[in-house]
Amino acid sequence: MAFIDYESYAEFVDIAIKITPDSKDVDFVALALKMNAVLWSNDKALKSVPYLKVLNTKEIIELFPECL
Repeated sequence: MAFIDYESYAEFVDIAIKITPDSKDVDFVALALKMNAVLWSNDKALKSVPYLKVLNTKEIIELFPECL
């Protein structure tokens, strides 16, 4: 069961395949590109993906210190 229909971000899959270092991340990257969204990941390789903003856990905590 998918939470988001593949068709809604399918137009970004080809570019995601080209720029994503790990094929398991293609759907996440394609959806982030479609939504112009930030990804939360501790995967260092994703940080170097062009056109994509990736924050790790430390950076998220720094953005929202009041939540601790």
